Amino acid sequence: MDSKNRILLLICIIALSGCASVKTDRSGNITLDKDLTTETSSRVINHANFLNSYQGCIGEANKPLLTVKLDGKHGKTQKYLKRLQKELNWQLPRKNQVEAITQKILLWDGSEADKVLVIPESDIKRMFYFIRSIPKTERSSRKAYFSTIVWDNPSPSVNYTIHTKCHSIAFVKYGSESSHIDGDMSLKTQAVLGVGLPVGLALNRLLSTERLVRKDYLKFTAKPLSRIASMEERCLSAKSTLREPYKKHLSPEYIRQAQAFCEAVNSDEVEAMKVAYKEFYDETLSILLESGETEVPSDSRYAALFKDHQGSIKRNFRTTRPIEVAAINYDIELRRAYGVAHMADKSSELTAKLSLTLDEVLRAEGRGEHYDYFPYYKLIEWREKKSRESALYDKNALTFYETKALAEKGDSEAQQNLGNMYNTGNGVPENDAESVKWYRKAADQGHADAQSNLGLMYLAGAGVPENSIRAYVWWSMAKTQGHTDATENLEILKPQMTKQQIADGQALAAKCYESDYKDCD
Repeated sequence: MDSKNRILLLICIIALSGCASVKTDRSGNITLDKDLTTETSSRVINHANFLNSYQGCIGEANKPLLTVKLDGKHGKTQKYLKRLQKELNWQLPRKNQVEAITQKILLWDGSEADKVLVIPESDIKRMFYFIRSIPKTERSSRKAYFSTIVWDNPSPSVNYTIHTKCHSIAFVKYGSESSHIDGDMSLKTQAVLGVGLPVGLALNRLLSTERLVRKDYLKFTAKPLSRIASMEERCLSAKSTLREPYKKHLSPEYIRQAQAFCEAVNSDEVEAMKVAYKEFYDETLSILLESGETEVPSDSRYAALFKDHQGSIKRNFRTTRPIEVAAINYDIELRRAYGVAHMADKSSELTAKLSLTLDEVLRAEGRGEHYDYFPYYKLIEWREKKSRESALYDKNALTFYETKALAEKGDSEAQQNLGNMYNTGNGVPENDAESVKWYRKAADQGHADAQSNLGLMYLAGAGVPENSIRAYVWWSMAKTQGHTDATENLEILKPQMTKQQIADGQALAAKCYESDYKDCD
């Protein structure tokens, strides 16, 4: 085999999971002959169909993704958006050229007159390289979606899930059959559990690590808890598809994998692990809020929980492993079921249900991936609440420019509404700093909702440095006006503050109230 054929064969193996021998003439062309059907020609046609289906589904959906602004977004979101936009910018100038190649192949395949197609080897390479980029783009769009819904906007205006759905449709139509995984551990994982973990635990005992209370331990405990929470949400979505009228249209394999997934999530072992992890998490959080990172006595409750936690790591890994495997296998069947339903009737009730389920599963997966830090729980709850409020406000809202004009004239209600617009991205790009600015202007005039919202901004560190004392102050101001949410938030916040923080908050709140909100800093 000459060097050109070796290169093309390598591309086939990478892009198409294996090809038959490829014949290239001296001029660098490949000949496809209808009277001489080979595995190679079949795969070239199949993947031209795949690419045509995928591109037809995507349409112009990538253009809005390329125009998403990075300014003002969370660092995690910026990271994945940059990666996604880099990959889309690689595809964009090649899109029309690749479409022309695929159309050339498909027109020849559908023609009865032409028996032979001579196509440059370079064109086949371009098509195969483009196909290779599609799974990467899908992964990046999912990552960008995950970070966006968590850290920036729970209801983004652009469609990040379109790549997953279009890939699912094209894969069912023209892709190879994807197989389930069996959950066997890699040699590396076995080595970590068999050697690395015992060594690490021995070092922890030697260094009396159980006496140290660190933020990292809170993060490490939150990760498995958040993954389980994500799996539970995904199981609920899966169960909703197993009801009529949907169930009768689903394949037996889909039903089997959905049931297996939920059984794994709801096992007694998982429930016991959740209880133990949550107990250690709560104790760690309580100490950190009270004293920060510190040392505790070796006979303390924390030290005992730490030892139990460390001793259960291997057991807990073996508990969660079946869930991860079952989740992957269910996701494979969900995507396959969506592709099949879309092919049969893209406007059917089943297709709509599976599309919604896919959205719910991806959303839960993203939330699970980013439950790394405690403030996230507060942040996502707050953002979802503000989004719901914005949806109600939209029904009879002024435009952004009308609202801003009134706000600049000193109208406190307009200032509060303008803060909401910047907060939720309603009629204007999201901007937490601007949101804080207008909430503060309304709060200074005694607007209770704005005072409550300003407290939320301080607690989450959105647009301002995180400051629980300032959150305490503004919620106290809103409470004096009978604001229910602020009153409830204040009661939740107090146990998380130190005695000194509460005293400082009370002193500043008194000064703020007595000055009629003129001296609140």
